[in-house]
Amino acid sequence: MSSPPRSVHRCRPGSVPGGRPLADGAVVCPIEDGDDPWIAYVITDPRWKRRGLGRAVVAASLGALAGATVFAGVTDGNTPSERLLGSLGFVRVGRA
Repeated sequence: MSSPPRSVHRCRPGSVPGGRPLADGAVVCPIEDGDDPWIAYVITDPRWKRRGLGRAVVAASLGALAGATVFAGVTDGNTPSERLLGSLGFVRVGRA
């Protein structure tokens, strides 16, 4: 049986001249009722880290999903992502 289709939404809060994104992210939203959306990734250009762009991506995603339970996967040892998500109310629920 195949997985249900999912809708992917992207958020780019800023870009440099020429269109290169400074930060990018994707939220995967299930089409089927009962499934929870999850943040697939948030990437910030290394030269633009610590300027609030990743936070803007996650905050915009949470705002668009108003009230939904949202999950995010974080690679073990990715302390900056853990801090960012924790500061926005995410809590660790286990390991995949």
